[in-house]
Amino acid sequence: MQNPVITNVTTAMAGEYKLKTTKGICESFETSVVVEVNAPNIPCNIDDNTIVLNGDKKTLSSGYLSSVMDRYEITVNGSGASFILYFPDNVVVEPGIYTICNDDCPIFTSADSKYVSMTAYYGGDYSYPNEGFVYISNINGKLTLQFCDLKMDFYSRTYNVSSKVTVR
Repeated sequence: MQNPVITNVTTAMAGEYKLKTTKGICESFETSVVVEVNAPNIPCNIDDNTIVLNGDKKTLSSGYLSSVMDRYEITVNGSGASFILYFPDNVVVEPGIYTICNDDCPIFTSADSKYVSMTAYYGGDYSYPNEGFVYISNINGKLTLQFCDLKMDFYSRTYNVSSKVTVR
């Protein structure tokens, strides 16, 4: 295949890739390229299946991916705190860095968009962060998502919210 693409790449896939082609009795010289795969630099270190609100750590009990019509959602529930990530229409959830955009997402309907919107719940109140990033990786066939220090307002108070969860 000309210009092959490897999807769902992990750091374990780094290394030397070699190519040699044949057609009939003709054979090309072997060429190689060294591929480096860099994991994103996630600016916080959070325990798996937790959410931290201004230093108050809570356990997340479940996270799951669902599809509503042509739109994917990741719903995460926990003790007193939960959130939902909404992906644009026709966007398949895959590893990458997604920009949170709840207001004025100009390309939110693009099939190759790396945007998500989010609704978060804490103590009966809800919030919509307007900026930040969600890091999604695929480890052993399971999606792990993480975000760091998102500014969210609950009960007229601003919280720094970070979370890491493996989606089942």
